[in-house]
Amino acid sequence: MVPPGWFAALEAGTRRHALECPCGHVRDLWEAGGVQFSGNKKQTLARCPSCRALTWHLKRRKSFSERRQGMEAQRLRGEDRVFIGSKVWWFSVLSWGSAAAVWTIPVFTPHLAHAPARYAALWLGTFVLGWLVGPWFWFTTRYHITDKHLILHSGPLRATLELARIAEVSKTRKGIGVSFATDTNCLWIAHPVFGTSGALVAPEDRTLFVAALDEACEYLHERDGELVHQDQM
Repeated sequence: MVPPGWFAALEAGTRRHALECPCGHVRDLWEAGGVQFSGNKKQTLARCPSCRALTWHLKRRKSFSERRQGMEAQRLRGEDRVFIGSKVWWFSVLSWGSAAAVWTIPVFTPHLAHAPARYAALWLGTFVLGWLVGPWFWFTTRYHITDKHLILHSGPLRATLELARIAEVSKTRKGIGVSFATDTNCLWIAHPVFGTSGALVAPEDRTLFVAALDEACEYLHERDGELVHQDQM
């Protein structure tokens, strides 16, 4: 069983990829039953619904226009548009390195082996704690855009922002806020969050994220990769 948050992130990551037949037919990898969170081009054996042939298909990253069309199709179907958080390289090293360090604790406590119950509890506890110190954020950081809300997820943190109350989306941090980002190249969203004045996000598909918010917030308009209130135009 996969936790719901991880499943949503896995679906969003897979939907960034396409399955292309030699005949030219292209389909969404997730809708074709495939799974791929990240990675480069690969070949996979599949049956094409267009030419009906069982051939080697190219599993590739979608182009920007293909991703935008997919997001628009999701919006028309009333589905959330989900954006995976970008991850700076040192955050990945820190996340998995911290988890590995915690998971090795039982190895260095062999004296507890004579007490099976305590040793089993230690293994279980370090396994859970290992996931909490990093990989939980690594797997679950994502951003959902619905008709009326922007929902931010990162590890145990979750915040629901009303689209109508977002004052601006800026490349520059403009106050004290809560970070829902696993990268240093962030966007500042001016909206009250947990008693602060905003939130930091770092979507991997940044251009498409800003375009989707621009479309959802009718009083905000894009300018140089940012969203500003129409009164500031």
